[in-house]
Formats: sequence, C-alpha cells, structure tokens
Amino acid sequence: MWKCPVTHCDGWVVHVNPDEKYMDGRLQWVYGECGSFWRKKQNMINEVLNIVGTFPYRSVYYEIKDKEVKPSEVTSFPGDSDIKT
Repeated sequence: MWKCPVTHCDGWVVHVNPDEKYMDGRLQWVYGECGSFWRKKQNMINEVLNIVGTFPYRSVYYEIKDKEVKPSEVTSFPGDSDIKT
C-alpha cells in the first residue's frame, strides 16, 4: 500500500480500477481522507519524491532505488497518527 505523499496527511492511497467508473472512468490513485488524487501513477510518484526530499523521515514509507519507487512492504508504522507534516 502506498502512504499518501501529501503534506499533513498520514493516510493510505488506494488504486481505483477504471472499470468501477469512478469519476471519468480513467485509472486513478485516490485518498479520500485528504481529497487528493492522481490520474497517473507517475504524478503520485513525483509527489512521493518531493515529500521525501522535503521531509526525509517520510522515506520509511517508500523504497526508492535508482529511478524506481515502490511502497514499503510494511503496512503500519509507529506514530502514524502523529505525523509531523
């Protein structure tokens, strides 16, 4: 699962299948709690790279190797509800 890369958000991003006809039916990555969504996975990854660059402690949520970004395999982290940014 992807951790939401938005500042002040500590939720999880959900992949919405375009077959579900969510919004305009295109592939989307959404997080309902903060209202963020990305129509392209690369846009979400760009935001991940930005948040990790700004707040390095957030890197625990992602595996970043070379040019590949993946979510960390761990699905919960100490202090999730106490996120600083």
